[in-house]
Parts: sequence; C-alpha cells; structure tokens
Amino acid sequence: MVIDYIKYKIRNGDSLHSIADRLGMTVEDLKLFHNAHCEKTETLWFEKINHIEFLWIPQNYKTEEQKEQEKTERLPSLELSNTFYAKEYKVRETIQTSSGDPLLLDYTIILDFQEEKDKNYTMTIHRKGLTANGKVPDDKMSELSLDCMKTLYPIAFTINSSGKITGFQEYKKLIKKFKDQRPKLESYHIGKGAAMLLHAFEKQMGNEAAFFRQFSSSLLFQTLFPLMEWFHKKTAWTERLYCFQNSFPVAFDLQTETNHDDPDDTETIIQGSLHESCSLEELRQNKKYSDTESLESVAIALQLQYTTHKIHKTLSQAESSIVLTYEGILYQKHHLTLTQIR
Repeated sequence: MVIDYIKYKIRNGDSLHSIADRLGMTVEDLKLFHNAHCEKTETLWFEKINHIEFLWIPQNYKTEEQKEQEKTERLPSLELSNTFYAKEYKVRETIQTSSGDPLLLDYTIILDFQEEKDKNYTMTIHRKGLTANGKVPDDKMSELSLDCMKTLYPIAFTINSSGKITGFQEYKKLIKKFKDQRPKLESYHIGKGAAMLLHAFEKQMGNEAAFFRQFSSSLLFQTLFPLMEWFHKKTAWTERLYCFQNSFPVAFDLQTETNHDDPDDTETIIQGSLHESCSLEELRQNKKYSDTESLESVAIALQLQYTTHKIHKTLSQAESSIVLTYEGILYQKHHLTLTQIR
C-alpha cells in the first residue's frame, strides 16, 4: 500500500492559508484533502484550524501546472534529436480498394541518422526484404522496378531541426549510381518493355523535385517524418499533407491527443479531416481544376499514431491510415504500421 499523505503537526502561526501556500495548493483543495483522511471530529468546515492538532496533507502534491510540465517533459523535444529514431523498423502496408483483395506489403527499413551543421540532419535509408502478400514480386515489370530502386539504395535525405524532410543529399551522386548500374540492368532485363521502363525511370530522375515527391508523398515518409511540434499541439491546426502518392498535398484540420497511461511510453494520436473541397479526379490526375462544381468531393479521414519512450524519446512504433470514400463508397484505405526491431 502506498501512503501518499502525512500527518502534519500544526505549529504556532500556522494557518490554512500559510500551509496551503507552502504546498502550492488552494485552501479549498487542502481542506478537502484533510477531510478525506481525518476523523470526523477533525473535519474542517471553515478555514479555522485552532480546534485541531494535526492536519492531513499530501506527501508529494503537484499543482496542475507541474503535472502538465511533467507530461511535456515526457514528449519528444520540439527540435529533432539524434535519439528519436531507432536503427531498424519493420514495416507493413495494407492497401484495400473497393474491388479485389487487399495488398499486403512487408519490408524492413534500416536508418542511419547523422547530425550535420546548423542543427540539420542526414537520414540514410536502406530498404530490404520486400514481399507482396507474402511473396517476392516475380513478374518482369515489378522485378525491374525493384531492381531500379535497388541501384539507388541506400538513399540519403536531408532533414531540418523541426523534423521536416527537405530533399536529397547529393542528388547528382544518386543519378550517377543509377547510370553506372544501368548497363547491368539492361543485360539482365531484355526486351522492348524493359527498355521503355528503364528510359522512363532515368527520365523521371531528371526532375529532382518530382522524383523527391515520389518519396515525400508516400505514406511511409509522411509517417516516418512527423514535425516535432505535432507532439506538443494543444489546439486544432491546419496542415497540408499527402493522401495520394505523387499527387498534390491538401489541407487537413488536425487535432492531437496524448495518452500518458503507459509507465514507459507516451502515445500521441493525430486525427485529421479535409479542410478544403477536393475531388477524386483532381487527386488522381495531380491537377487542381478551376471549375469543380461538376465534380463530386471526396471524403478523407486521416490518423497518425506515435509511440515514443518517455525517457529516451525514441520512436518505437507508428501507425497511420488514410481512408478515401467517394459518393459514400470506400475507394481506398491505406494503413501502415512501423515497429522498431530491437
């Protein structure tokens, strides 16, 4: 049994006000606490204490401000630190559409997180072990697409102190890596279709901003790179996020909820709904139309959930989901789970 109170002997000059001030309590809270623990004959009805010898007071009383401060200290800091990311995470993506069975993607990401000058960071990412519905993709086009990406990994990205991923590091070296490996790909993947895909891939890499958007607009990157201020939000706010890969970001109304019940970890849940009208056709075409009256708006629900260690502030797990419904019918549900490999 934990005793969270002590029996305080009242001294000359003590008053309910002076004792409450020393404890950082209100007079009313102190009186209520004493009455909850004392004998009936020692009950305080008013603020006078001259009829009692002892006062029951909390042993480790904390004000609401102190409690809130402790909760804030258990959260990741407002600036990204080199302890936030673990070395390896297991990732599972589930993509459910209105037709067909869900697609399950499983893979592992390995992270090398390095602090650079001016509180900026480099994140080098390597991906391995990709399977689709439990099998390694073996059709020719999927195999070639994976082999193209394998020539690039590990890929280094730059991240600022707020946690935002800002671009590739040394993009010219990334292009050179692919060009150096292309002859090997061409000798293994033969045929007109393979040649067209290789040409298209290299052409995509010619536009650095568009190629970067392929990564930054993915659910993995949107989940893996939260802005650190999200963990500290007390009120609703509006933020532009991606709901379709390779499309434009849309404005969401977001709200953060924090759960401190676990003794070791803090859970941060971010819920989002569309702030602006947007059509499915616009998202699919990656183009905003000036005349949208004839287009049916799509409904989008978004959730991000982060589990971080209260002491080390390391991200141990993250979950995210984006649900798109069109004309009241599910169009796509994309769910991702990211779990630290210990």
